[in-house]
Amino acid sequence: MDELLKVTRDIKILYLESDEKISEETSKTLALFFTTIFTVSNGQDALKLFNKHNDFDIILTDINMITNNNTDFIDYIKNLYKDFPITILTTNVNGKNLLQFINHGINGYLVKPVDNKILIDTISTAVEPRILKKELEQINDILINDLETSNLAFNSIFNDQNNLMAIVSRNKIFSLNKSFLNFLGISSITELQNKNNCIVDLFIQEDGYTFISDENQFENIISKVEENQDDFCIKIKSRTQSEEIFQLDIKNYALEDGKYIFTFTNTTNNTNLSVDLLFKIDHDELSGLYNKSYIDKSIQNEINRALRYGNKFCISLINIDFLDETRKTYGSDIADKILINIAKTTLQFLRETDIVAKYSKNKLVILMTETTDNQAYNKLEKLRILIKNKQFLENVNIPISISGGISSFVLDDGVSDMYEKANESLNLAIRLGNNKIVTL
Repeated sequence: MDELLKVTRDIKILYLESDEKISEETSKTLALFFTTIFTVSNGQDALKLFNKHNDFDIILTDINMITNNNTDFIDYIKNLYKDFPITILTTNVNGKNLLQFINHGINGYLVKPVDNKILIDTISTAVEPRILKKELEQINDILINDLETSNLAFNSIFNDQNNLMAIVSRNKIFSLNKSFLNFLGISSITELQNKNNCIVDLFIQEDGYTFISDENQFENIISKVEENQDDFCIKIKSRTQSEEIFQLDIKNYALEDGKYIFTFTNTTNNTNLSVDLLFKIDHDELSGLYNKSYIDKSIQNEINRALRYGNKFCISLINIDFLDETRKTYGSDIADKILINIAKTTLQFLRETDIVAKYSKNKLVILMTETTDNQAYNKLEKLRILIKNKQFLENVNIPISISGGISSFVLDDGVSDMYEKANESLNLAIRLGNNKIVTL
């Protein structure tokens, strides 16, 4: 407990909650671990407090601050400090909420009622980069005023950090803190200096991540980071060969010109969380396929391309025949397994450029780009035969097959027009006895 309080005691929290009872209970919990907590019930009061004190470390806010047209405060903070940690407290999470979180730059969310340990861990993790930045600024002040004393102070804090830290120049690594040495699996800086001349030699070259290839780029990145112009994400391989993601912060090393303090904050879990949020927004949870909202936007984009460039494309509605009967006879778990297997088979059979989505309980929809109706028919006929002949589950005596209706784009078609034509074709396929592909 004492160790935890050492970490949390200096964290300053601004807490927004419209429900008075929840506000009181949560504030009591926070007060056990954090010394300074300011609680308000609306964005206007929060804005006044934030501007008055200007030294908060994190904002906790009820989801109503976003959903009730009360986002001015959140947007103001994010415009002023892009990386300022904001965590949402909510009673439930759905695709709409997740999209709002991302649009407003929210760092994470907690579901009410919040487990105390999860609450404290989330706050501590979120503010770590901000607290570290403050400590580094204090170190530099010490360095400037008293070089001899500063060495002791710096080394103490430098080696006590969980973040990876290095003192570097353009072409040399001078020191790594204990966390960095442990991450790389080495016992001393000498082992690294024998293999690498520069810190950037550790960076993995990959699209979407910062990689420095020459001295001019090195200086350019330093100036941008110091001026907070950009976020730089770095990938570095650990001693276990896992590739982990870090946000880079750079400060001048006051002891000596030409040297810099590189601080790497591990954001691997946060990055994975963001990817997970985006996945949930665009995908059906059961099948793993895209959802209807996503493919509707994709079809509209394809219509726009067709109008501009004259591209041909089709959509097809696919019905999984007798899935309702399977559900009634064998239960939902068996029916769900069949749906998942058909979804996987369809994805594996079609091209990577084709998009498959869950349309409804028993239906899929396929967007086939650069495809005529005849080409779509031939391809889906082969898929129909493949599924008809495939043994998905043993001891299921109801025949598993698909029926499909194809709609090809013609001038003046909108998304709803294409669905209407595909549905008309599908209904005809079902009336003909299922296990058919029809194009009108």
